[in-house]
Amino acid sequence: MSSISKMIDAGSVLVESACSIDRVDEGLRTLLPLIPGTKYFRFNPIDERCQVELDDTEASLLQGLLDATEEYVKAEDKMFTEVCNILKAGGY
Repeated sequence: MSSISKMIDAGSVLVESACSIDRVDEGLRTLLPLIPGTKYFRFNPIDERCQVELDDTEASLLQGLLDATEEYVKAEDKMFTEVCNILKAGGY
């Protein structure tokens, strides 16, 4: 496959993936390994407490979101630490 064909295929994946978060993830997981030294992180908490509307102001819902976020960050400590180290080192 020629370089042009690879670029066209990559472009098609990116355009298609713009319509779906899961397709974006799939596309990035497929394409980014082709770029040496590239790291990809996806932070995607799956928790019913995260199902809050952007304009919701109910205190209990917002507290649930904060609690879910804190638990997720603790559970994914290794990944967050790695991202922070990369950012601190300027490797982005």
